[in-house]
Amino acid sequence: MKTPKLATVISALVISGVFVFYFVPREKVSIEEFTQSITPQVHNTQASFISAVNQPSYLPIRDWSILEPAVSSKAVVVYDVDNNKVLFQKNLKTKLPIASITKLATAIVVVDLVNPAELVTIPIAVTTTDDDSAPDFFVDDEIRAGDLLGVMLVKSSNDAAVTFEDHLAQQGIDLLTEMNKRADRLGMTSTNFKDVSGLDDSGYSTVEDLILLMKALDGYPQIEADLRRGSISFTSLDGRNQYNFSTTNQLLNVVSDVQSGKTGFTEGAQGAMILKVRPADSEVTLISVVLGSPDRFGETQSLISWAQRAHRWK
Repeated sequence: MKTPKLATVISALVISGVFVFYFVPREKVSIEEFTQSITPQVHNTQASFISAVNQPSYLPIRDWSILEPAVSSKAVVVYDVDNNKVLFQKNLKTKLPIASITKLATAIVVVDLVNPAELVTIPIAVTTTDDDSAPDFFVDDEIRAGDLLGVMLVKSSNDAAVTFEDHLAQQGIDLLTEMNKRADRLGMTSTNFKDVSGLDDSGYSTVEDLILLMKALDGYPQIEADLRRGSISFTSLDGRNQYNFSTTNQLLNVVSDVQSGKTGFTEGAQGAMILKVRPADSEVTLISVVLGSPDRFGETQSLISWAQRAHRWK
């Protein structure tokens, strides 16, 4: 009987809906040859090292028996800096007013442009900064820029921010413009500052952008040191006026291992809080941000506590 050609058989099977796969045998290879064939060839040890460093981290390990926190804030994020991971978020990209968290950007620009030993004169503008409270300083007092920066961060002084704005304007520098330029350079694409203090609720940012702003403080140890201070005291240059201010950050003596933090509040923004901690037992840095919060301190404390209980880094 005549044997049908392979092509004829395949054609017939394909037409009938049957697919045939066959393997062509090849020469036997040794174990050594097989191993070499599957081993990747490394041509550049430096490039290989960089690639290894950029491999995704599988830490932290989530304990799913611990439920996610219930929060009332309009937007929230808890971020693991070391592993570049968002551990919890709500409305990550929603644009909201941030109140006095704005002053972190103000401080960065001020540190870049003003020598801490420089003398700054308190302008008449401080008498109209905030209609709901008395001015923090006496007009025409001369104060060291370093002390003024401390008041802006510790007490969250709007008058200090306005004083820096006036001081730089006399040198032809627009502080607000420089703040927005810095935000652009940091990649804060959903941020627009409208004033130097954060009183203007038409200004906005996102909790995602604020992580970038907080991370930028790594290059500004003086700002972080001021944000850890419970109080600040100094006198005016002429010695006539003594100034004493306490921190607005109620979590400094409550949450352990705080590296820095900033509060904010306006009627429009509601409560705002950003906090960076590095718990000794977890060996990681966490950043927590809450915006539009009815309980900024309570929810921030709960978020940090939850992050530590619900994750394992070892």
